Amino acid sequence: MPNPFMTNGRVPSESSMVQMRNMFNMFRNSSNPNQLIDQMIQNNPQMAQVLNMFKGQNVNYENVFRDLCKQRGIDAEYIINNLMR
Repeated sequence: MPNPFMTNGRVPSESSMVQMRNMFNMFRNSSNPNQLIDQMIQNNPQMAQVLNMFKGQNVNYENVFRDLCKQRGIDAEYIINNLMR
């Protein structure tokens, strides 16, 4: 079954990019990003699992993101470039 968030299997659909960009901007503009992360963890058990895996470690989350994208055949550069605009 195709992923509804992806176009051509490698890049997110435009609506998914808008959602990601909005979330990215929320973090960028927040005075307390940790509070936003706590709220996300409460609402998304998968997010809690991922963050718990790295608890207490000095982790480069960008590398984690890139590795997950690579494993799933997703173009990480496309996502990063669209979030940064």
